Amino acid sequence: MVLIMEITFILLGSLGYGTDYFFRPSKIDLSKNVSIAFGLAFGTSFMDVIFLKRKQSIDSN
Repeated sequence: MVLIMEITFILLGSLGYGTDYFFRPSKIDLSKNVSIAFGLAFGTSFMDVIFLKRKQSIDSN
């Protein structure tokens, strides 16, 4: 799971940096790009935990 989070973080970080470089090259905010990429990578990597609990509670009935 950590590998998926690392890959997602790198992809989202580079996508955000590339978008800022293309649209606003004079105002690139690296801390903003890193924090957004980390938050999205962290959230999507644990999304399966939410659905796993729901699926197990349905199967137990």
